[in-house]
Amino acid sequence: MKVVSSAPTSTTQPPSFRTIVRGLLPSILISGILPFIIYQLLKSYTSVSDIEALAISAVPAIIYGIVSIVRQRQLDLIAGITIVGIAVTMIAALVGGDPRLFVIRESLLTVALGIASLVSLLFKKPLWFYIFRYFVSGHDPERTAAFDANWQYALFRSYIRIVTIVWGVTYLGEFILRVILVYHLSIPQFLAISPFIFYGITIGVIAFTIAYGNRTRRRGEELRRQRQRRSRKNLSAGPSIDSVRSEA
Repeated sequence: MKVVSSAPTSTTQPPSFRTIVRGLLPSILISGILPFIIYQLLKSYTSVSDIEALAISAVPAIIYGIVSIVRQRQLDLIAGITIVGIAVTMIAALVGGDPRLFVIRESLLTVALGIASLVSLLFKKPLWFYIFRYFVSGHDPERTAAFDANWQYALFRSYIRIVTIVWGVTYLGEFILRVILVYHLSIPQFLAISPFIFYGITIGVIAFTIAYGNRTRRRGEELRRQRQRRSRKNLSAGPSIDSVRSEA
């Protein structure tokens, strides 16, 4: 995500699209592909139930989430989401019941975030303003202040609101699509295709966010150059007007 600001680029430059996608690869492997492999092995060589196989297949993702929290050594946005996800997984495993509900659990957080995103549009600053600020500035006070200063620009405010709508609608749509697929496919079929579908959706909306951010930034820079040209033109025109008046 690029931001429109007169602050130095280094203080507001977010990770590139390639960096973000590369960062998703471990999650795709551990949370997407590995659960399918574990589930298939358990169902082929043991007598465990579907819900037990799904719960065991979720263990690598749980461990990965805990390791991420320990490595960061602080409870921030990502760690908080991870903890909630782990809690939901453990509760679903203990309660048991329909294994399809266990699979749907993965979208409970995203659908909640989608609803929260759309509701936040009623407030002065949408939810994604704070999410972007976290990723762009982390806990650095100077970067946070530089990011906050962008709110004075109409283009930036429009960008944040549009992206909030896109992510909110995407998360709601992802939940609906997951429910439809879960109840129309077998569990092995769903586990086989879901990583490609849902991570594909995530990568697609990230690509939109960055592309639209780049467009907004270029538009902001063009407007700034136009204002500078008008300002220089007014300054250069000033003395000639004064000289005409003095001669009169």
